Amino acid sequence: MAEDLLDRTPARVPRTRLAQATSRRWRRFVIVLAVIGPGIIAANAGNDAGGIVTYAAAGAEFGYRTLFFMVFVTVALVVVQEMCSRLGVFTGKGLAALIREEFSLRVAAFALLCLVIANTGLVISEFAGIGAALELFGVSKFVSIPISAVAIWALVLFGSYRYAERIFLVLSLVFFAYPVAAILAHPNWAEVLSNTVVPHFLLTSRFLLLGVALVGTTITPYMQLYVAAAVADKGISVEDYGYERLDAVAGAIFGDVISLFITCSASVCSAPPPWPARSSRSPRPTPSRRPSASNARCRGASGRHRCSWACSRARSSSARPSPWRRRTSSSCCSSPRSSTA
Repeated sequence: MAEDLLDRTPARVPRTRLAQATSRRWRRFVIVLAVIGPGIIAANAGNDAGGIVTYAAAGAEFGYRTLFFMVFVTVALVVVQEMCSRLGVFTGKGLAALIREEFSLRVAAFALLCLVIANTGLVISEFAGIGAALELFGVSKFVSIPISAVAIWALVLFGSYRYAERIFLVLSLVFFAYPVAAILAHPNWAEVLSNTVVPHFLLTSRFLLLGVALVGTTITPYMQLYVAAAVADKGISVEDYGYERLDAVAGAIFGDVISLFITCSASVCSAPPPWPARSSRSPRPTPSRRPSASNARCRGASGRHRCSWACSRARSSSARPSPWRRRTSSSCCSSPRSSTA
């Protein structure tokens, strides 16, 4: 009986190489979708309100000179993000927990204090950016900031990280508007490429301070803490570390490329217009010749009597003379006959 049933079952068709390759590709795609997230979200979080203001200020003040400096910042960001993601994968713990385990209590407390101070200033700048952005649409900052604070509080306490991560990934698509804006601004691409490859630094204090600001707004402490904690919470295995490394490196490069486009857009918008500006020393039209105050004479005055300064000033002015000038002119320009009378 068992032999009859085995004879009736159809034989299993062996899988072809194309089917095996397709299944492998589909498996890799699913793994990438499962792993992707922490690196891209952390890098795009660097392009916040403070970062956009800093990149725009760099482009407006120094043009394309900071593009080569941003290449070094990109390399540093890639190294730091990859190290933090590696810590999360191989240890299964966040960066804060590792600092507490490997260092003393004082060092961990000092690191936590620095993190709190940096995050406090960051949160203030974020809410300031929310208020300034929504004021462009006519929404008062006294309304937008409290609503945003309540929404973030509810998301942190009552929402799950899985849905929050999806929301952050969708919001990352907004940054594609900056390359479009830079292309529509029509920058000088030859100059952009030259300043990206060849350094054009300035040995000034303002350029140095701006370079420090660019490093600080690109590589921030919360980004490293978030990447390590997010990778540990996702439970990414050591076998899938290659995909997580790709996520961290690609996210860092994508975030800094967006910052380059922001700098280019600000540089083009702050550049002088292509048409020649009017010179402040342009010749003015010559006014019509009028008699001077000393040679001006009234109609009713005789040849010996000349107008006073107030009378000539009132007559030569294009504006209507004041009542005081009228009284003065009538008194000084009276004829000798009327005065004797």
